[in-house]
Amino acid sequence: MEGGDNKSLNSNNNNNQSSQACTPSSKRASLRLANLNPSAPLASNSLDSSLKKNTAFIKRLKTGLHASENVQVLIKETGTLSLDKYLSEISIALNEGLAKCKSATEIWGAIEVISTLHQRFSSSFIEPFIQQFLSGLALPSKQYLAGLAADQREREENSRIIRQRSLLRCLAEFDLVGLVRAVSKQGSTNAEDGETTFGVLKDLLTANKEALLIPLPLAVSFSKQFGSLYLPTSISSGAQAGPTPSEANNPNGLFTTDDMIIKPAVKEKFRKLFGQYFDALSRKAVSDHVKLQELEKKNCEAAIRSGQIFDDRVQTFEKLTKDQEKLWNGILSLAETLSLSPPTLPGPDAASSSNAITGTGLSSNFGAGASELGIWSDEEEKKFYEDLFDLKDEVPTMLLGISADAKKETEVKADQHDGDNDQSNAQTKLEQEMEKLEMKDLSTASDMPEEPRELKRVDSDELKHGSSSLGVTAEPSAASDTLASGPAARLTALFTRLDQVYNSDALDKIAVEFAYLNSKAARNRLIKHLSGVNKNRTDLIQYFARMLAILSKYMPDVLNGILSHVHDEFRYLQRKRKFVGQELHAIRSKNIRWISELTKFNLVPSHLILHIIKVCIDDLHGTNVENLCDLLEGCGRWVLNNAETRVKMAQLLDQMNRKKASQNLDSRQIMLLENAYFQCNPPDRPVIEPKHRTPMELFIRYQLYDCLSKKSVDRTIKLLRKLHWNDPEVVKLLKNILTKVWKIKFGNIYLLAIIVYDLSRFHADFTVSIVDQVLENIRHSMEINIFKHNQQRIATIKYLGELYNYRVIDSRVIFDTLWSFVTFGHLDGRPWPDVVSPIDAPDDFFRVRMVCTLLNTCGHCFDRGSLKRRLNNFLKFFIMYLRCKETTPMDIDFLLQDTFEELRPKLNIYLTYEEASKAVQEMFSSISDRGEKADEDEMQEDEERGEGEDKKSEQGNNEEGASDSDNDTVMDGGAGQNGAAFEEEDLPRFPTSAATAEEEEEFEKELAKMIAETSSASTQTESSANGARKVERTPMAGSLFSDKGLPILKTLIQPSAKQEPLVNQGEAMTFTMLTKKGNKQQLKTMQIPSNSSIAVHTRAQQMHSQVEHQQLKKLVLDYEMREEANERKNLAAEMARRGVNVKVLKE
Repeated sequence: MEGGDNKSLNSNNNNNQSSQACTPSSKRASLRLANLNPSAPLASNSLDSSLKKNTAFIKRLKTGLHASENVQVLIKETGTLSLDKYLSEISIALNEGLAKCKSATEIWGAIEVISTLHQRFSSSFIEPFIQQFLSGLALPSKQYLAGLAADQREREENSRIIRQRSLLRCLAEFDLVGLVRAVSKQGSTNAEDGETTFGVLKDLLTANKEALLIPLPLAVSFSKQFGSLYLPTSISSGAQAGPTPSEANNPNGLFTTDDMIIKPAVKEKFRKLFGQYFDALSRKAVSDHVKLQELEKKNCEAAIRSGQIFDDRVQTFEKLTKDQEKLWNGILSLAETLSLSPPTLPGPDAASSSNAITGTGLSSNFGAGASELGIWSDEEEKKFYEDLFDLKDEVPTMLLGISADAKKETEVKADQHDGDNDQSNAQTKLEQEMEKLEMKDLSTASDMPEEPRELKRVDSDELKHGSSSLGVTAEPSAASDTLASGPAARLTALFTRLDQVYNSDALDKIAVEFAYLNSKAARNRLIKHLSGVNKNRTDLIQYFARMLAILSKYMPDVLNGILSHVHDEFRYLQRKRKFVGQELHAIRSKNIRWISELTKFNLVPSHLILHIIKVCIDDLHGTNVENLCDLLEGCGRWVLNNAETRVKMAQLLDQMNRKKASQNLDSRQIMLLENAYFQCNPPDRPVIEPKHRTPMELFIRYQLYDCLSKKSVDRTIKLLRKLHWNDPEVVKLLKNILTKVWKIKFGNIYLLAIIVYDLSRFHADFTVSIVDQVLENIRHSMEINIFKHNQQRIATIKYLGELYNYRVIDSRVIFDTLWSFVTFGHLDGRPWPDVVSPIDAPDDFFRVRMVCTLLNTCGHCFDRGSLKRRLNNFLKFFIMYLRCKETTPMDIDFLLQDTFEELRPKLNIYLTYEEASKAVQEMFSSISDRGEKADEDEMQEDEERGEGEDKKSEQGNNEEGASDSDNDTVMDGGAGQNGAAFEEEDLPRFPTSAATAEEEEEFEKELAKMIAETSSASTQTESSANGARKVERTPMAGSLFSDKGLPILKTLIQPSAKQEPLVNQGEAMTFTMLTKKGNKQQLKTMQIPSNSSIAVHTRAQQMHSQVEHQQLKKLVLDYEMREEANERKNLAAEMARRGVNVKVLKE
């Protein structure tokens, strides 16, 4: 029995060996027959169970299954080794070995080995093997793919598709040779071949409908290799799925031909699957093509706006283009295999077709849809080049040489021109003409014809000495007619006037006069004169070109002569392009100017101007760079806009840009080329639309940004009070303007503070919101610390200080802000030398600048009482903050010196951090000893009392302002009767009562304010008389008791010898006050109690001035005494050196 089994297996092996020489169809048939009818299992007694050989067999399956020399060895060892215990390892090894099989020969060798194993072990081997094999064709989970990066996911998908392509081919072969059917149901006729392959292929193709491109290689590979086996031979919707006679004769599925293995019903499923997948691919191809066109159009527009296409756009476009190419190639392959028609991709629309030429960055302004003024800078220039005078309207036709033959010739030329209107014919003709010119240049490169006389014999010596007379044109030929003395003189006078023409009307008259002198000799003289224009008078060329445009219609030989001269001169200068002398430079400029002007009058043939530009671009070196730039700036826009030359000109500009990027040009030449390019092809930028603003917003912005000044501030306040304050939009708008203080002039910031102060009496909530927003802006700027906001931060700090000066906020807000500058962002609210704050670096001194700005604005108010003590404490901490920074820059150092000199000249500035820290520690100790709370309560009480008094005084001022509004003509300006009618009658009235101590103190403050304001007004009047203005407004608070108020009064009154400014009469002190009503000034004497603040302060100032005067007098006298003593000593020493003893007696 064992011998029979061995013989049976050996016979099967022999069949496998002999099948190698057979066709694939016969090989599949033999393997299918053997796999569907496996032999009985071999007896294990006669098999080799050596561990070494079995392990070597498994290893060979894993690593050498794809090698053709190992196939027969593995088949032989399958029948000699006892492999029953290693079936699971064999399945794993086979799956790993199949992954390495790529070609058809390798796959067939693996199939033969697997078939041999199946024929021996049957279901115990094939079922676990197929299950593991199908797991390799399964799709990865979406969660796994979502966790990968984009590039990593792309690599994973590519490697999976490569692996699954060979595995799918193996699965199709397994289905054809009966291995898969043997797994599904052995010996059952109900099992259908190809169902397993269909299920796997359907999962692969339809798993992700958004990524149809990924499984495309699988579909293309399967359709090419197995289309004849798995797809109907005649693809039609009416294919029948019934059994065929061959299937009826083979109930067990043992077919002799490959196309009979898969039933028509299954083939129809494959056809529908591939059809649906093809339709989905077609729709995706069309949509992707449209997206690609839109992206290309956007890239063109981006290149027009910015001059380049950004890398992200380039990468996106390249990726989409690559995917589109893959998709389209796959669609074509499937269409050929499935006998389907590929989809029709939509063509470019009119906009994209016009941009197809401008894909290199050309502006879409030029083309058929360009505006009439697209190539001209203005209407006047367009009129100069296009509105040409017709000589026929002024000159008889006999003088113009118009005859019947000439009319007939003109009509023939017109017909020919109409026949050439076809774009393709015109383009072909243009290219042919350019090729002729290129061949002409090549043929004459070595054998150049004799140059015109003005260009003859320009050797190196002449170029060296600059003695070439290139500005002289050729004389007329000997056969030219001579002019009579009368017409010759008139022609000479006409040429003299032509050299002095500067407008088109005068030029048209000269053209008419020349038409009356028309003759061959006159035309030759005209050619000579026009071509011989002075190289330094290129401004005349545009007028000469206009005259040619007027005459060329009736005198074409004049135009032909000028064109021939200009072209020959250009060719000669190209031969001399390596000479860069000043003489040739001027001639080159004149030549290019002639070409440009003639081109703009449409006198130069299209092929000629394109040829000239092409010559310059082909040799983009040296002088050709300047020539090309002059051409593009002179006539580039016209050539690019002309329908006949637009396409070729676009290509030439693209070539110029590529050469500019590839060649080693210096920065000057690159700049010239870029400027010339954008001169002829300006970028198409959309017009920046202004922000839409309501009339109310425009009115408020105009009043605060444009009209606000010291003279108009009161009128502005009255206008703002008339706004509709119940409208939230108006309040929000006004708040935005009053908080964005950096938008007005820095010198007018205090005027905004005045406005806020005056509005606070009527809209307190609004003022609170203003202050809150200002403080929020300051805190937010410290949190983000962006350099570009520094100017805004300085303006905001200045604004905060002015708000304090005008009593909108109290000193607590100022000190809180100052302390926040030196503590915010630091550990425990204290700066340390070795601890770096992320928002306040050691090398960042902008907070120092903000502290100095705030102190310079309102620091002079803190000169007495608890405010002075608090400022001194802050300055000590501020110095310690400075010592935590790096070396102070020079500008910050000067700013600090100015601030300390103004506020605390005698302040002890510590030079080290240890000294400053010790002083700060002592300061904190002293504060804790005496109790800072009492000081703060005292300060708060004083400020609240001051604020209450301010409100009362302001209410009193409102009542007075209502009565004095008629006299305030200077401040109200053009308000007129409307301004006078605004009497502030809505202000609340308060009953008067007996004077109290607080009211007396308030009266003293108001008196000091009146003195300061009157002095400022007097100073302004005096300065206005001298042609100068002083627009500084004395603050209401903080400067009342400073050094700036009373000395101004003394200076004004001191020149009067009759008046004594201050007289102390016992318990009262006499003050003289200057008042003004209208244009009249009056001096009033007032008695002020000696114990009042202003009297005490004035007396202290007088004493201080006397002491200072005595000190200065003593210093001057001591200096003079020292000088006299030195002179006496020097005299004695000089006389002693001469031998004379002199004794100097002291007085």
